[in-house]
Amino acid sequence: MVLRDLPEATEGKVTVAQWEDWLRNKKNLEVVRHDGRDEHYDIPCAHLVQRHSPHWIYEDENGVLDPSLPFACMSPNDRSMREWESTYGVEF
Repeated sequence: MVLRDLPEATEGKVTVAQWEDWLRNKKNLEVVRHDGRDEHYDIPCAHLVQRHSPHWIYEDENGVLDPSLPFACMSPNDRSMREWESTYGVEF
């Protein structure tokens, strides 16, 4: 569904506003924007991270699941996975 609606997502060319609109309209989800500096939110939730290689990660009470290859070996409950600024740099 994502690729059908937003084919440019595979190239990282979807803006934050486009993602927010898609989540609101297609998935009927509440979207809240935060500055990303080691804030924590009501969970479970998803985060759009990394300006240079944007992708979605999932956070719940057990930790953070990042499906990207550089983080594949990281345990979701590793403390560094919740340290947004040091792990991912400045978010969108």
